[in-house]
Amino acid sequence: MLGEDSVVPGAPTTTGPCHWDSPASQNTHRASAGPCTAISGRSPGPRVKLGEENVEPISPTPKGPCHWASGVSQYIHRLLDGPWATTVGVPVAPLTIAGEERWYGVSQTTFPEGRVLVLRDATEAQALERARSDFVATAAHELRTPIAAIYGAARTLRRRDIELAPATEEQFLGVIESESDRLNRIVGQILTTAQLDRGELSITSAACDLRALCEDVVRSLEIAKPDSITFSLDAPDALAPVDSDAERLRQELTNLVGNAVKYSPDGGNVTVRIVDGLERVRIEVRDEGLGIPRSQQSRIFDKFYRLDPSLSRGVGGSGLGLYICRELIEQMGGSISVSSRPKAGSTFTVELPRRR
Repeated sequence: MLGEDSVVPGAPTTTGPCHWDSPASQNTHRASAGPCTAISGRSPGPRVKLGEENVEPISPTPKGPCHWASGVSQYIHRLLDGPWATTVGVPVAPLTIAGEERWYGVSQTTFPEGRVLVLRDATEAQALERARSDFVATAAHELRTPIAAIYGAARTLRRRDIELAPATEEQFLGVIESESDRLNRIVGQILTTAQLDRGELSITSAACDLRALCEDVVRSLEIAKPDSITFSLDAPDALAPVDSDAERLRQELTNLVGNAVKYSPDGGNVTVRIVDGLERVRIEVRDEGLGIPRSQQSRIFDKFYRLDPSLSRGVGGSGLGLYICRELIEQMGGSISVSSRPKAGSTFTVELPRRR
């Protein structure tokens, strides 16, 4: 079995260059040595289990140096030949199994009687590494955009060869203010993520008036929303307080409502609804925007994850907002989930414990 941390030992059975008897040993030797001469007339070896899928190895031709059409042996040979990216301390490379791309790393140990190969499934580690790489590119782009706007507006205001009308000056100052705020949010998300990763972010729980907090969130976003967006708040007049960090919760609800606006490019209604329960209070943020494909709904709370631009019309973002939102809400003893259909909008649901 060539699975995670599985080994396939092999030992030569005859003298001379590369004469191996066991099919598994042939696979191992072909992956780590040079030209091979297979024993003619032998049938292909047994099915080799690679990760969670079975792959049929292909035996070499009777003559010639390592001729393989496909199979595990060729894949391992390519891994050892490299160069490939290093993810789990050893070279890794992709292998498509049943239409799914998996990443495997291989290492070898040589001893007098033969060789041992260890084949490790590095798919998850590779996905995280790729997400980190994508995040660096995304963060650079997200930071560059507000910086360019601020720089352009400042340079225009400093020009002495033209006279700007007071209204135009005010407009450029507004650009500097709004883009500086955007820059501050991006940097804040990066710093918050680092604090979460190190376990250094503290949550202060206290009684929180959820209705008043939601009213403040909607009021603050009402100023800058597009004319095509309408806000509505549906909350009971008498609402039990929840146990949470009010300032952190305000930030995360602002993020959720802001996302609802951002992912509704054609406009529509954004509703914030509060439902009082016996043990927990539920907050729903519903929009009528682009929606999220079912295949991506389980991943949108992952760190660095961003929706496919072709599905989100290129809406930008650092890929950290929902990750931070989930982490902070869970630290408050709550939970967050999403329900969505493409082109039919999304509903994000936050549940928090009632104050005892």
